[in-house]
Amino acid sequence: MEYCCHISVGAARCTLSCLNRVQNQLQNLAFQQHRQNLNLHVFLFQFKLGRKTAKTVHDINDVFGTGTTNERVEQQWFKKFRNGDKSLEVENGHSQPTEVDNI
Repeated sequence: MEYCCHISVGAARCTLSCLNRVQNQLQNLAFQQHRQNLNLHVFLFQFKLGRKTAKTVHDINDVFGTGTTNERVEQQWFKKFRNGDKSLEVENGHSQPTEVDNI
């Protein structure tokens, strides 16, 4: 995070500026976490429909924007689902399962 330290502007104004910046960063982080959670639900939905990873990646990126996901991430989640783990819990602080399954 970036902090404001322009003392010459005045301490109260500086503090308000810092708080606003931190609040915006927290909102962006919350939005990103919400979006990741939504993506995981879409991954599981597509998996249950029997879709291939390449088609799923194409569809998600087409709807939510280029770069929302990629085939490697999708393959990792689909492997987890195929192994019987349908939970959407992120393991060990990673944003996706750690093994890759080349499909």
